[in-house]
Amino acid sequence: MFFNTDFFYPKINGYIAIIGDIKNSRHSQDREKIQLMLNRVLEKINADYKEKIAAQFVITLGITN
Repeated sequence: MFFNTDFFYPKINGYIAIIGDIKNSRHSQDREKIQLMLNRVLEKINADYKEKIAAQFVITLGITN
């Protein structure tokens, strides 16, 4: 093979952190609705993959409660 596939598809031994941002969400008229929908999605992912993930997905900033 011409190139090393491990460079493009590395084997993962450990953990991966996932960080996200909803750009300009502070200026959205539906900010609370967006946060509620995202929270429901994260709760579903946490429930469906609880045996596979090391820590639950959570919203850490931007809560307006």
